[in-house]
Amino acid sequence: MANPRKFSEKIALHNQKQAEETAAFEKIMREVSDATNVKEFSRFGRFAQLGLKRVAM
Repeated sequence: MANPRKFSEKIALHNQKQAEETAAFEKIMREVSDATNVKEFSRFGRFAQLGLKRVAM
């Protein structure tokens, strides 16, 4: 279907292309969300997580 003549064919192609673009966009947004929602530990956060006491330096 390189050159559809009927409106129904044009609409179907448009809907298919839009669905593909939406899926690609959502995939990228999930990847960005996963990358930006990584919890970072503070300087002594790891010690606190392990139940260790912070030693004064």
